[in-house]
Amino acid sequence: MTTTSRARGRASIRAAGLIILFALTAGCGTDKGPGSDAAATPAEPAPAAGQVTRIRYASWQETIDIDAARRTIVQTLTEYEYPNPVSGTPSRSRTRTVLDGMLTPEQIDALQAFVGESGFMALKPAYGAPDDQRYYPYAITVHVGGRKPKEVVYRSNPSYEEMPEPFRKLEAYLQELCKAVPGKTTPPMPPQGSPPPIVP
Repeated sequence: MTTTSRARGRASIRAAGLIILFALTAGCGTDKGPGSDAAATPAEPAPAAGQVTRIRYASWQETIDIDAARRTIVQTLTEYEYPNPVSGTPSRSRTRTVLDGMLTPEQIDALQAFVGESGFMALKPAYGAPDDQRYYPYAITVHVGGRKPKEVVYRSNPSYEEMPEPFRKLEAYLQELCKAVPGKTTPPMPPQGSPPPIVP
């Protein structure tokens, strides 16, 4: 074999190697299999402005937390124990989760509509007794996309104004929603009495 033929052979081998290398590298980053980014679960869209994203109801004996994006609902109850039947001061309390469940899309839609129609968003920040009086606390906080959270506090005291109707309606709606959702861990039991009211 002449020197020219050997040189041509080596050039052909190098050219073939470059072609194979190019083919391999050209395919990198195009894999769309199960482990690729393309197959990852898409992020949840941001909530639209004016759409309820979370609601929290809190009283001296109960809390209800709803996450509209995840469609979760959690309810807790606080039970009070007293040293004797006539005592007005509890010796201890116990909070337990009585509901940890999921809401359906239809329930979320209905809740969104109810909040908008209830008049709750037009309420003042506080009702009932002044801060310097004895009272039982109730509060509802509604988080809405694109807005500052709306919190309304009601300080229950028979000597002052009653709970505003939109507040009462939303409170009752949330409590009824808890009854309609499967996932209760234990039956909701009312506390064994009332704790002492908040004293300034």
